[in-house]
Amino acid sequence: MNSTVLISAGITVLVSAISAGSAYLIARRTTRGTVDTSEAATLWAESQAMRRELREEVVQLRAEAATLRQEISELHGDVAGLKAEVVELRQLLLAKEARGG
Repeated sequence: MNSTVLISAGITVLVSAISAGSAYLIARRTTRGTVDTSEAATLWAESQAMRRELREEVVQLRAEAATLRQEISELHGDVAGLKAEVVELRQLLLAKEARGG
């Protein structure tokens, strides 16, 4: 093999190793911090408050959805009645036209 190719391959491997090592060290440095107990307690309290609010909202939205389903059901009944009335009126109109008037 050509010595230039071997040197290029060696440099590539060396640069890759240095890149990986430096990335590891940077990540380790940024994630090394600790969470203070009071800070954790504050975050926990905030998350619990958010959960309570979201649970209340879910209950409210479920009740609203049930109400809307009931209204839709009632409207379906109204529509069925109106369709029957339209059919009846069409039959009366056809009968009247058939009699010539």
